[in-house]
Amino acid sequence: LDLRERALQDLLPALLQQQTKEQRSVEVLHYEGLAEIKLLFEEALYCKERAWNIIAPSHNVLRQIESAYAQYVYQTQRDRGIKLRTLWENKPHEKKHPPEEIARRNIRLMPKAMTGKFASLIILFDDACAFFPPLEASSAVLLRSPAVHSSFAAIFEGLWELGIPYSG
Repeated sequence: LDLRERALQDLLPALLQQQTKEQRSVEVLHYEGLAEIKLLFEEALYCKERAWNIIAPSHNVLRQIESAYAQYVYQTQRDRGIKLRTLWENKPHEKKHPPEEIARRNIRLMPKAMTGKFASLIILFDDACAFFPPLEASSAVLLRSPAVHSSFAAIFEGLWELGIPYSG
């Protein structure tokens, strides 16, 4: 028993070091092709915190993907009660949205200086950042890191505070 106790004491520093490494770990996943891009949307749709912060350039994958799939994403957001905060580019939008959809998506327009600055749809959820370039790139990236997520969340909050509520 003494021998096991000493062995455990010797092992303890290594176990604590491993735990620290796991807490600091960063996970980067690359999704290639339309089927895998949809898998990344599924990952986001089934987030634990049921909250998304979204930076949505006008030219983005949800406007390019087949309409039925985009509608599935929007319906699943509603069904799962995902709380949205959405930043759009500050420029005229060709499609009018009903007031209840504007309220559900919680849309604000970014400061004009940010129009054209984002090439990817960005969804922040849990401790992850999902990047969806336009569909012609045929890929997406998930970056799971509390440190990176908090940095992007700070950027989002700054833009959110400067944003103008969208009225349609």
